[in-house]
Amino acid sequence: MVLDCPDDERLSKIRSVLNATGYASLSYIARETGLSAEDVEALIGSHPEEVRQSLMRAENGEEVYMINTPLSSISDAWKAFRYLNAKMF
Repeated sequence: MVLDCPDDERLSKIRSVLNATGYASLSYIARETGLSAEDVEALIGSHPEEVRQSLMRAENGEEVYMINTPLSSISDAWKAFRYLNAKMF
């Protein structure tokens, strides 16, 4: 599918959603940006320096994504650890 806006503009929309929420699933990002889920998945896959898959999953088991920063992997691991411990105890 060819869209009328360049990758930079679409990535900017995705970053805006992730900045507002922290973590988001593909379906949520697609709904909020007006892009198809396939386009969002392709953009995220082709720009791993911008967005990365989180260690955590949504309540329904869906993969979630977050902005890729130098500290994002450490922060993500810590949040996943805290989330799992909270569910166990």
